[in-house]
Amino acid sequence: MNSSDQEQISRWRERWLAMISYFACYKIQKKMRLDVKNTNPHWSFVELMCCYFDDLGLREDDICLNELLLENYITRKELDAVKKLHQEAALYFPPNSDEYNHQNILNDPKWTEIINLANDTKSNLKNLIKNNLELEKLDHYEMLYEKI
Repeated sequence: MNSSDQEQISRWRERWLAMISYFACYKIQKKMRLDVKNTNPHWSFVELMCCYFDDLGLREDDICLNELLLENYITRKELDAVKKLHQEAALYFPPNSDEYNHQNILNDPKWTEIINLANDTKSNLKNLIKNNLELEKLDHYEMLYEKI
């Protein structure tokens, strides 16, 4: 693997871990999604799902995780740690299929389960990852929340 490939993998992993952080951080989701002054679409439910599945090149199936394993983007243990979150996020549909009703999404027990699952995933990944920059990305949105 050349340095360009390694850089690509590193950038992808940092974005992937940051998105897991966003899934896990209820406080920032609530603060940014319910703030009527916030017009930045980055904070929306739709954007979260797009950033995770589309921007990271993930599909809503397990095959993509296995491909990432084969291409050295993730390890077997990381795949096992993230698999349930990936599956549940892929299967989630907001109440009344309204992707823009953030209050209903944040109050949805199924979304709460995904947030809890994301926090469990973060904890498991923190036990596996040794790279300090990657570990910081797992807390990216919690740290950002403290600054806002």
